[in-house]
Amino acid sequence: VEKELSVAGIKKRADVLVYSRHGKPVMIAECKSPDLKPNQSVFDQAARYNLPLNVSWMLLTNGLEHYCCRINSAEKKYELAKEIPEYDLLVQSSKFKV
Repeated sequence: VEKELSVAGIKKRADVLVYSRHGKPVMIAECKSPDLKPNQSVFDQAARYNLPLNVSWMLLTNGLEHYCCRINSAEKKYELAKEIPEYDLLVQSSKFKV
């Protein structure tokens, strides 16, 4: 499930990428072990991995706690979601319309 990326010329691996039915990435997920709480460092890591992808959704999880946000690259801000959106909403609300 890992996807190799190039971030500033350095090879990295995103844990999970969710794609539209047309093969466009719509969400990146960073997964940590249950003993590591998702924090700002994990958020920053996922945000860096998103630079070459520029997807609209990001998920951070340790299997116990989950944080999902919608990214607005144009305004350089994000909004935490109350829950992880269903697949169809991810695709519909993404920059890449299906």
